[in-house]
Amino acid sequence: MPSRDISIQAKIAEEFDQLHGHRVRCELVATSSERQQVIVREAQKRPEEAIKAAFAGLKTKLRRLRIRRLVRVETADLRATGT
Repeated sequence: MPSRDISIQAKIAEEFDQLHGHRVRCELVATSSERQQVIVREAQKRPEEAIKAAFAGLKTKLRRLRIRRLVRVETADLRATGT
């Protein structure tokens, strides 16, 4: 989102799950200037994979949020110009 300021906080922790064993959990919390919050959590065996997957998921969620915002603006403009 080139014209938006986004604050991102990252938390990385090791956890133990009886089913999957030791894993690394990466949690990203992105907050936009409009106070919208997006949270992504990923757990993988290797830290690099967890971080990479979390940022990929965040990118997808932010893109969806931007598309929804654009659709809302376009529908509002259409209603405003109609007679």
